[in-house]
Amino acid sequence: MKNFEVKIYIPSNSEDRWYVYVYDNLSKKIVHKTYKGINSEPDLFKRELICKSFKKALEVELDNGWTPIKVKNKAKPLPQPYQNDITIIAAYKKALEFLQNTKREKKTKSDYKTHKKFFLEAVEKLEWNDNLFSELDQYHFNLILNKMCELRKCGEVYFNKHLNLCKSFNTILVDNFIIKESKVHGLSEKDYTAPDKRLITPEEQTKIIKHFRNICPQFITKLKVLYHLDLRPKEIRLLKVGMIDQEKWYFKLPGEITKNDKDSIVLIPDDLKKDLIKLDLSNPEYYLFGIEKIRSRDRDKIFKPSPFQISKNAGNNLWRKEVKIGLGIDSDMYSLKKKNNNDKLERGWSIEEVKEVNRHSSIEMTKIYATRYSEIIQEKQRDNYGTFE
Repeated sequence: MKNFEVKIYIPSNSEDRWYVYVYDNLSKKIVHKTYKGINSEPDLFKRELICKSFKKALEVELDNGWTPIKVKNKAKPLPQPYQNDITIIAAYKKALEFLQNTKREKKTKSDYKTHKKFFLEAVEKLEWNDNLFSELDQYHFNLILNKMCELRKCGEVYFNKHLNLCKSFNTILVDNFIIKESKVHGLSEKDYTAPDKRLITPEEQTKIIKHFRNICPQFITKLKVLYHLDLRPKEIRLLKVGMIDQEKWYFKLPGEITKNDKDSIVLIPDDLKKDLIKLDLSNPEYYLFGIEKIRSRDRDKIFKPSPFQISKNAGNNLWRKEVKIGLGIDSDMYSLKKKNNNDKLERGWSIEEVKEVNRHSSIEMTKIYATRYSEIIQEKQRDNYGTFE
């Protein structure tokens, strides 16, 4: 070991961190320190055992010829931007600041804020407030996420959602050179099988249309947009009359309302066109499915070209009251999107065509919404299996 001696630093102040260090008796200086994995252990007896283990390992390395003193390099040292001394709390606060300044949906930014709150709450319960972010690895992230589930009394879905949000926080820290790498990205989601949502039958669909024809006929037009075009809820809510090309009959969706921030054109089928031409499409600034007067409960004044944007929950609330409770049909409004994907395939559309119309990023995404894809494809080939003779 020559002139080097390995020692353990145990502070008298409980707030200071423990470490193992190599001391050079010639220069009278500490030439190497090890913190990693020591201070995350709350049990002091176990913490000392970890230190002794590190001490023994360093002594072996020194005996094998390792020297902790770096050889001087004539090259100019490269700048190192990474903040290895940043705490978990400070890192997460900084990550949220970065994420709030990105071009994300308002709902997504709200999810980021909620995630940060509950993540740091779990960190506090684990008594890791003073620990460094660089000390965390997959194991520690898993402990934090499980503690979040425990505190919120939630299961696999909650874990998976916040795992993905945690990955976003780590990625933004990497992108901004706060940390060198994300140690959470290798952590897997928990297995979870969502129960299949019940789709309405053709008979129920007809019954629903007849019902709304008597109480709120313009709502049928919104349902047709949902059924035929697979538009996102935000896109439907922000649709304006001026986004309708009344010559070629397309919706021209600007990037500010689409999910991928890109301009899109969506064909208006004849079934929907018949409804739209009955509406007053004279004011291009009116919301296509707006409300004439804010907070109006008059069903003649909602889901029609109007100056005001209708609330997010108006459609779901109306569906719940009239369809789920009134008609006793236990199916969600947005299941219409899945039903139409199945219907398109049964009419002979290819999965690629359904993908393009839905503006999905991949066929695998389309198959999630085309719930009967495998069944429909097999049924089409029923008479083409041949014989085994």
